[in-house]
Amino acid sequence: DPTKRPKTIDYSVTGGPYAGKTQLGIYELDGDKVKFCFSTPGKERPTDFTSKPGDGRTWSVWKREKK
Repeated sequence: DPTKRPKTIDYSVTGGPYAGKTQLGIYELDGDKVKFCFSTPGKERPTDFTSKPGDGRTWSVWKREKK
């Protein structure tokens, strides 16, 4: 939902141990970069872009490659 702050995203897992479940996440676009933070299926949606050992979150930054 791009109208929320931070923007929200739901990720449907299609394989592995969480197949058939949904991860709740947030994202932020900034020029050529996008940040994602997802919770483990069944946990609450993250409210910030952090991840600590054992919290079940994944946090990543993707950058568009210039050709």
